[in-house]
Amino acid sequence: MLPTVLFSLALVSCTVGQAQVPTLPPVCQEYSSATNTPPLLKLSNDFTVDVETVSVETGRVTNMIMYYSQSQNMIRLNIYDAGQKNDLYFYFADNEILSFDYTVGRGTCTVLSDLKNQPDTFIVGGIKDGKNAQVPMTVLHLTGQSGFGTNDIVLSQQSTGTARGMDTITFNSCQKWQFGGQSAVLNVTHHFSYKTWQRPDTGSVPIMIEIVGSALLHKDLTTIHHYYNFFNWKESVEPFVFETPSGIICQGRAGDRPFPASPSYIKFAGEVIDRNQGYVRYVEELYDSDDDIVVMRMQGMQDIGTTGGMNHFTYIRDYDSGLSYRIDNQMQYCTVLNITDDITLPFDFITSNGKVKILTPNQFFYNDGTKYNYLGTRNVRGMTADVWVAKTTLLTAPDQEAVIEWYFAPPDVKSWNDGNEYYKNGHFRIPVRFRAWLSNNTESMDMNIYHVDYTNIMYGTINVRNCYPDKNSNYYQIIIDGAKESVMQTNLDMFKWNAVVSLSKAAGVRMIRIADLQVYYEQNDAILEFELLDAPPYSGDSSVQLPPPIDLDTAAYNLENTIANGTLMINVYDPNTNQISKPLPVRKTAKIVPSTGNSNSNSDSGYSPGSMAGLGIAMVIIGGAGGGIGAYFLIK
Repeated sequence: MLPTVLFSLALVSCTVGQAQVPTLPPVCQEYSSATNTPPLLKLSNDFTVDVETVSVETGRVTNMIMYYSQSQNMIRLNIYDAGQKNDLYFYFADNEILSFDYTVGRGTCTVLSDLKNQPDTFIVGGIKDGKNAQVPMTVLHLTGQSGFGTNDIVLSQQSTGTARGMDTITFNSCQKWQFGGQSAVLNVTHHFSYKTWQRPDTGSVPIMIEIVGSALLHKDLTTIHHYYNFFNWKESVEPFVFETPSGIICQGRAGDRPFPASPSYIKFAGEVIDRNQGYVRYVEELYDSDDDIVVMRMQGMQDIGTTGGMNHFTYIRDYDSGLSYRIDNQMQYCTVLNITDDITLPFDFITSNGKVKILTPNQFFYNDGTKYNYLGTRNVRGMTADVWVAKTTLLTAPDQEAVIEWYFAPPDVKSWNDGNEYYKNGHFRIPVRFRAWLSNNTESMDMNIYHVDYTNIMYGTINVRNCYPDKNSNYYQIIIDGAKESVMQTNLDMFKWNAVVSLSKAAGVRMIRIADLQVYYEQNDAILEFELLDAPPYSGDSSVQLPPPIDLDTAAYNLENTIANGTLMINVYDPNTNQISKPLPVRKTAKIVPSTGNSNSNSDSGYSPGSMAGLGIAMVIIGGAGGGIGAYFLIK
């Protein structure tokens, strides 16, 4: 942390004398309280100013930018001294200072609590009422306590002077500065701009402060002669200057907030920006831990850094069966693999015995035992976002430690999820950005997150029909009595997905074996046509010991028996609840058309499992030539 050098005495100074019991000489005496105190000038409640600190006795110059906001109750000092850059953020409402040192890597942060007793607080005139920034004149040490007991600063008569060749209004005072076991008695002269000069400022602003006196520093008697020159006065602060630096963790901050709840279902699109390798990629992701299914769409390897090949590949992971469906959407073919034989996706959790399971919701958001620190708010794509930062180990690359940041839209943000009961009841937040830094890298890898959807899986998201080119299947036609078209068309995709779930349960199979569901209407009834697929290959990858999937004949028997018994019910839209919640019976008769699969689709993806695994780091998701970051986006 930078020593208290600005508006203070802890500069490297010249020792002019040392005594066994040194005492401060009577440099000046406090003005009498009977002195006619001149009227003070009015300064803006928000301002930005450059400050040049000159130590005459040491020949040392320190530069600083001060950002002061009474409305936000914050002050920031951006300090440049001896080739080093530091930041001091004064958060008066939280009673703490955040001190940033940028000497190494991205920098380090130290939290200094109890503002009243921090020497750095003296730089900005102390603290008002135990929780507020001082008024501008006190920050400039023109008003406030003089240091002589509890007396306030008493000023001499207002007069005129000269600073940097300009005529000025001047105020003189005698002050005693004490902090951190150090003290000084000083003649202080404040120079403000004179009204006869034409300046870009709207009113009188500070031009210079000069202090001359003696100080007792570390038991040494020292002469002090400093100038504080003010330049570029602006009666405002930029909107985001009080945002703390990214990628730096401040341990032990006050005002911490709990990390948002982790949903078991989420769907979104992502723009991945790799500043280290200089490319942008696009992905779509669906995570559903309730059904043990994830879907990821991405560009092909040859399309990295371009707009071509959007959604070239689709990866569907069924963790219940342990299978990965890799679909080439351009070539229209699919390969079915054990999950452990395919590339690692950021949803995969490999157990100690080599089995695979889907990440839990907390693992998915790195909230499983990870300590997050709340950073406050930042502006992201024009919206205010709450930010949390943490240091963690990447699940998909356990030898890599990273600093990660999550950005969430505020709770009151409006989106298409507002009518979703799952979203509202779970008190979920909408993520808008994810950032990660490896080790001490100064450049991050970012994902801007769009189109966040907390509704259940929409029909059509999962289609593995092309993965069964040579398998048998049955085509069915069933009728739902009383399902009117005017009602059914309300949220039709959601109805289709619920119908797929109901049909798969009746057949005793996974949802992905119900394919190509179509809906037609006849008077007041709905006609559903769909395909029941044969069993996929058996995989032993699942962490749950499951029997092999049932074959087509058994699944067909289960489904047809449920229909014939009149016990198959399918939910349709209910205007009273605004949900797919009204059960209607399926007619006891069904048309069944057995079919043998026939397709010319190539069953090879063009990459062997080994080469795909090798491509994992470069292709899924953000890569990393530095080795090991690999597929850790999404969001890992």
